[in-house]
Amino acid sequence: MTGPLDALTSTLTRDALLDAYAALAPHTPLCVVMLDLNGLKAINDLQGHAQGDRFIRQAAETLQHALRPGDQLARWGGDEFLLLLSLCTDEQARQRMDEVERRLRPPGRALPAFACGVVQGHAGDPFERLMTLADAQMYEQKEHQREGQDLSADTRNPTSEDFAARLEGFVTPEQVVTKGLMLVRQLTGFDSGTYFAAQDGMLTESHTNADLPDLSVLRATTLDTPENVGFVGHAARRGTAWSNDYPAEPYAMAEWVQAGMKSCLAVAVRHQGHLLGVLGLAHFTGWRVVTPRARRLLEGLALRLAHVHEQTQAASRAAQALEGGLLAVGLGLEARGLEAPGHTLRVVRLAQQLGVQLGLTPEHVSALRQGAYLHDVGKSALPDDQLLKPQPCTAGERPSRRDHTVRGYVLARQLPGLDPLALEVVRSHHERWDGAGYPDGMVGERIPLLARVFSVVDMYDTLTSAQPDQPAWTPEAASEELRVQGGRQFDPQVVQAFLTLPFLGSARSNPPVTLRPRPGEGWGDHGNPLNSDVSESG
Repeated sequence: MTGPLDALTSTLTRDALLDAYAALAPHTPLCVVMLDLNGLKAINDLQGHAQGDRFIRQAAETLQHALRPGDQLARWGGDEFLLLLSLCTDEQARQRMDEVERRLRPPGRALPAFACGVVQGHAGDPFERLMTLADAQMYEQKEHQREGQDLSADTRNPTSEDFAARLEGFVTPEQVVTKGLMLVRQLTGFDSGTYFAAQDGMLTESHTNADLPDLSVLRATTLDTPENVGFVGHAARRGTAWSNDYPAEPYAMAEWVQAGMKSCLAVAVRHQGHLLGVLGLAHFTGWRVVTPRARRLLEGLALRLAHVHEQTQAASRAAQALEGGLLAVGLGLEARGLEAPGHTLRVVRLAQQLGVQLGLTPEHVSALRQGAYLHDVGKSALPDDQLLKPQPCTAGERPSRRDHTVRGYVLARQLPGLDPLALEVVRSHHERWDGAGYPDGMVGERIPLLARVFSVVDMYDTLTSAQPDQPAWTPEAASEELRVQGGRQFDPQVVQAFLTLPFLGSARSNPPVTLRPRPGEGWGDHGNPLNSDVSESG
């Protein structure tokens, strides 16, 4: 390219390109390309004009690499470029622009790096006409891009509405801190993002994501020591604090300066007047302007974190209240002598351990705990003379006793806030893998998973708990019996997982034991104490 050059991009000026067009041999085939960068204003608003200028220069360099002999490139306006491509068809020109766009588009950005219009013509055609047609095509493509792209997935330049919608998708404090902080860091272009959690008068780094290899300089900041508040403590007091030139600040800490921090932004996270923590952004590789929009983004993230914290606390209080009520039901059964003392808390604890061992989700583990509390609530509706009699139940009493699972299901269904999966535990924990259980005679994996899980821990606790008329089985004996019943009474995979629980380590190391019927019990229908009504767990 020859002629006067643009100071920022080293491309031709507008006047220089017009001169180059006028100098072309008449009737020379060519294409005029009008190109407009997308998202420059958002970059300027988020990261400052220096980063906007960097994007313009990057676009110019990428376009210059695509030029061939005889081609001309000019910066036509603030974020517009115009190209003259000699001896080129419009199809070839579009292919070349597609390649430029692929090289220029940042990772994770939904909106293309630019929109362009291409018009084929000949030297000597009125330039204003060619440029107008190319400009019109460019605007049409820009409109089509915005209509056809999911801008909410754009991790570089979302609108305020897009950003708010993204934040709504973060429903746990961990998601807000990890995913939200990463999103804000990507939008603003800072090198690192950190969350400092407040605890016992200290702000301690609890999460950091950064492009830098080592941020070991981060350390606890004492809140109640004025001479050591640092930048993070400064933000905790003020709510929002930022610096475009951190080393020049009076509160700058030497280790941060030595680490190279040059610009930073931090926002306190508060709930009902209490400090939860501080969200911080830092830049080490150069100075970065902290724009008002960057501050609003981090403040929005802080508000979302406080809101999710409030929701989590409320849900935790509700869960604790529900669990307290469920525990009272189980303890009430124990007080009536319908359960062995401590059975309720033991099976809840075991069920949680086994659920975690099986890789169940926290929601499923919670439902399993609820079901464990309530598994025998139906016994409360049965006559004491049936449930408390020391002798085995008669043939006439057996259907009524077995009906306690259905009765419990009906009762538990009335409890507000109870997870529907917990009801499956109440109804189906006496089903058997081989189909010989009750109340529905389900077989194998047709039995709800949580019921299959609970039935194992329920039987283990029943076997290892002393009864008025019989001693407790040893953990080794109970574990071996569960192993034998895998594939018969119990889901074999659940049994296998149960036998790998850490507290059973000593039991697994011992050789199998020979089991004998308990005094006065008998083996039941299938020659095994676990199948008889008198030894029914829970």
